[in-house]
Amino acid sequence: METPRAAVNKELLRECVLKAYHENRSRGKEAKRALDGIRQFLSGAPGGVVARGYWFEQDPASSAKSLVVDLEAAKQGLAALVFETVLAQFAKARQEGATELALNLSVFLSSVGGAVAVKADIDEALACGLVATVMIGVSVAGESTFNTALEEAAGSKD
Repeated sequence: METPRAAVNKELLRECVLKAYHENRSRGKEAKRALDGIRQFLSGAPGGVVARGYWFEQDPASSAKSLVVDLEAAKQGLAALVFETVLAQFAKARQEGATELALNLSVFLSSVGGAVAVKADIDEALACGLVATVMIGVSVAGESTFNTALEEAAGSKD
């Protein structure tokens, strides 16, 4: 049994995802592919319906793996950069016994999103949207789901 995860403000994270979509939907293929991955992960295919919650909750392992593939297709190394950063923060919060992922989630999100944007050379709003998406996923499905998705993706490259 996985230990309890630190809480996150999912409304703030959803707002960040929406901002990423609205600011990047008209940008190049890279942004479109990343946004498609976010949409698929959270909402499913166009026309798909989930009564409550998120699409990925139907099959977290497959959805996380699909998100890795989509982010890697958008930009090589993007999935690992985003996933590892978020997973490290969840692990740190768990080790410290924290009930919240970060003291100020908004500042944390901006800080991590900014760092991801610089390292991946992508738009900052898109980077924040990606980080927010993975934070939602980990807060619901757990760290192990996302660690496994990354490991499987790395194994398939070998």
